[in-house]
Order: sequence, then C-alpha cells, then structure tokens
Amino acid sequence: MQLFVSPVAGYISDKTSAQKVSSVGMGFIAAALLILSMISEEMPLYFIYTSLVLIGIGISLFSAPNISIILGSVPANRKGMAAASNSLMRNLGMQTSFIAAGSAFLLFIGKTDGIPASSYDEMLLATKTCFIIFAILSSVGVFISLMRKPKEKVEAVSA
Repeated sequence: MQLFVSPVAGYISDKTSAQKVSSVGMGFIAAALLILSMISEEMPLYFIYTSLVLIGIGISLFSAPNISIILGSVPANRKGMAAASNSLMRNLGMQTSFIAAGSAFLLFIGKTDGIPASSYDEMLLATKTCFIIFAILSSVGVFISLMRKPKEKVEAVSA
C-alpha cells in the first residue's frame, strides 16, 4: 500500500500542509484500529482486510509528510542526526507496542506454552484491548499533530 500512496502523500503535503496530511494519516490508523477492536469470530474477513488497507494508507499519509516536517525543522548539517533520531523513535515505538501487546496477553491469558483452545476468549479480549489502547493513542496523536505550529526554514550552522 505504501508503494502507491506514499508518493501521492508526499506530493499532496508539498502542495498543501504536511501537518494536515500527516494528521489525516494518523486518523486513518486510529479509525482502522477502532474497527479492529470490534474483532470477533463472526467478523467477516473483508472488515479485517479493509482495516489493514486503511492502516497502510494511514501509515503512507503519515510517514512522508512527517519526515518532511522533521527534516525541514533542522539545519542542513543536522539532517542525518534528525533522520537517525526519527528512525530510532520509530523502532522504539514498535518495540514498546510489542511489549504492551505481550503484557496484555500475559495479563489476560497468563503464562502458558502456546495458547490453548480454552483461552481463545481471553486471547480475543487481550487483542481487542490492545487495539482500543492503540486507537486511543493514535487519536491523541492526531490532536497533537494538529496543534503543532509550522516552523520556518532553519539555516545551517557550523558545528
């Protein structure tokens, strides 16, 4: 999905507001996570597929404009450090979400070898809880993104 949407997101953010495009992307992610929080055994697969497509679109709309905002806010001789910091924060966020999800599964299911069939209801509850928490965090991210003020171009400074 990112292959197709990211270039369009970059183009749109160059012509309009990177802040608004990245906020819309975060909104797509929040909406998809909210849909996924209603997951059940009876949920049709197309709801899951649609949610995954929405997440892909959201990530595409968020990533390109967001890195543009970050790199545009630092002097030219600090862009490498800014890009590295962005990458570090992205990886830290992914690791934190894995830890949160693992903790939810441990809390709801307990320590087991695998997930026994008798724990499927608890597994579904843990999954729903994670989706709700991540949807709330994404929604907060939308508002934080909308509140940031556009920065003026920064000139390079000697190190």
